[in-house]
Formats: sequence, structure tokens, C-alpha cells
Amino acid sequence: MGLTIHYSLKSSTRSPKKARELIAHLRGRALDLPFAQVEDIVELRGEDCNFDQRDQDDPHRWLLIQAGQYIDRPAPGGGTYSYSVAPTHVIAFETLPGDGCEAANFGLCRYPAHIEVTDSDSPHRKKRLRTGLSGWSWQSFCKTQYASNAQCGGVENFLRCHLAVIKMLDHAKSLGILEDVSDEVVTARSRSWPPISKTCPAKRTRSTRTSTPNSYRRPTSLPRRRQSGSFEAKSSGTASSAYSSSPKT
Repeated sequence: MGLTIHYSLKSSTRSPKKARELIAHLRGRALDLPFAQVEDIVELRGEDCNFDQRDQDDPHRWLLIQAGQYIDRPAPGGGTYSYSVAPTHVIAFETLPGDGCEAANFGLCRYPAHIEVTDSDSPHRKKRLRTGLSGWSWQSFCKTQYASNAQCGGVENFLRCHLAVIKMLDHAKSLGILEDVSDEVVTARSRSWPPISKTCPAKRTRSTRTSTPNSYRRPTSLPRRRQSGSFEAKSSGTASSAYSSSPKT
């Protein structure tokens, strides 16, 4: 898949207000880091959270694809059925770390307690499944490998992009919402990075769940740049510190 950071966020709060505050804190940290783009916070509810209801070129489609989660259930013969679960409430924002890097999305979502699915043994019948998804959570990933391409700025650009995402996760840990991190760079080599150059700022241009619908390509640019602003509502440390989970809020 290429060098990628996988991460998940989790908060046990039941309060949408608290979830908004947590994501606002995360976005504030993003504005202090050398991201090429930081989008406004988007808040969506109900059917507006379902990426299947969006056009292929909808600017929030990839964000909503990543907002979905999956639950697994045993299948006959020892296999596993995997069912998608669309969120019912999304509070999230997108960032673009830099040239050649995929978008890095951060947020918190609520999910339904149950979903209805087609019964595999009786295709004409529906059955109800418990999702087990409580509180507010988020799972996402960002491939940073291609930020190292020479035309994008080489190794220095890669380090800036990769470490900016890690510093976001450091901040998520300080907020008590970091659940898990898997950094493929750590697997490849020891994490002893040189300091990011202060003389090579990220280019400001207009210019991933690991299984992506064939009809949609993961973006390596965002459709617009918004570095400031408030919520867009519809329906109305050190880098190494991110590598241990913290108590949930």
C-alpha cells in the first residue's frame, strides 16, 4: 500500500457540544502546522452522512467514505461477513499535508446502535444487527509515501508531511481521544528523523478505510483552500508520543 499512517480516535462523551470542541481543538492545531490546506469543520446529520447519496465529484465524498465503519460477523464455514455502517452524525475536517500526499481527515462520528442487512441465508428477508459502536469515534489513514517524489519536494517534503500528521495525533493524544496509531514508517526503520527545515514551507496549492470503492479515487488535492472560518453545518509534543494510547474522554 505504500508508507501510510493509520489512526483511530475515540471519545466516550455523549455530548455533541463536547465533540465539536474536541474537533475544533484539533483543527486549531492543524492551523499551527505546515499543512498545505486546512478545511473548515463540516457537521452533517442523517442521510447527509451517507457518501452513497453524494455525487462522484462531491467535495465531501472522500471524507464521508472514511467516516464509515465496518462490523464483522461470522459466516458459515468459518468465514466472515463484513457490513458497512454509515454514521448518523459527522463532525470532521480535511487537511492536505503537502504535495504528493493524500488528504488527512480528522473527526468524530456517532453511529446507529443497529443496522438492517439482507439475510445471507434468505435473500428476501432482512435482519437486524447490533453495531456495538458507542460514543464518538473515527478511523482513517493517510498515505504519505508519494510526498517523497522528487517533483513534490523529495525527502524533506515527505518528512514535513508525515510529521505534521504525527503531530496532529500527538495533539489528539493530549486531548484524550487517540485510540490507536499504526505508522508503517516505524516498521520500515527506526524513528530518528532529522528536524523539519524551517526554510522550506509547504507549497500552498489548490493543486484512505484501506479498501476504496472502485468508483472513487482518493484525493491528493482538495477542491478549495479555507484556512479560517467556523463550522459549515448542513442539517441546519514529540512525534513519538502518539504511539501509546491514552484514556478516552
